[in-house]
This record gives sequence, structure tokens and C-alpha cells, in this order.
Amino acid sequence: MKKLGLLLFAFILFSCSSSDDDGMIGGDSALKLELRYTAGDRLTFTQISLPNNVLTVTSPTQTFTLAGMPSTNDVRVALTYVCSVGGKTLTVDTTVNFYSGQKTVLSISRVVTCSPQIAVLYE
Repeated sequence: MKKLGLLLFAFILFSCSSSDDDGMIGGDSALKLELRYTAGDRLTFTQISLPNNVLTVTSPTQTFTLAGMPSTNDVRVALTYVCSVGGKTLTVDTTVNFYSGQKTVLSISRVVTCSPQIAVLYE
């Protein structure tokens, strides 16, 4: 009977214990996103939007630390920018993955009219 009680106690203890892992990646393995725009000055990026994160862009090359990402696979990223041709504000979407210990880079080295050609890199 003592063994059964001990087994029941151990089961309850482990099933009710809290965990620091809430499905999000954080701490030393925080997710990094870098915007790397090297295609000139035709576009001015103003914002990057993704789940639970809205990031203000202040320079052509900028790195962000993300928090509260509900998922790290097939994440929709929206880049908002102003095109110097006509002064229009536009948004382009791309899909990326995030990996612990690696930085996800949105590399833009070419612009056709007002459309950035985005390459997703993992470094």
C-alpha cells in the first residue's frame, strides 16, 4: 500500500510541476531577425510585422531580438516601406523560419521598380 501511495504521490508531483518552457524560445536562445538592405536608397523600410512583434526600422541594416513567438516555422513576415518613385507606402510579405542559435536574415540586394527581391538567409 505504501508503494501505491508513493507512486500516486510521484505521479501527482510530476503532473502538477511547472515548467519554465512555455513553448517560446527565449533567454540564451532568443530569436534574432536582421534586415539587410544594400540595394541603394530607392526604398526606405519603416516597419517589420510578424506574430506578436511589430518592429520599427530605423536603419537599412538592423538586428532585432524577438519575443513571444507562438511558432518558429513558416512565419509570415510583412515588410512595410516607402518607395522613392512616387512616394507610395507598400508592404511585401515573405515566409521565414527561426532556428535556435541562428539569426534569420532578410537580405535585399536588388530592387526592381518598387519591389524588393528578398533572400532569406540563416547565419
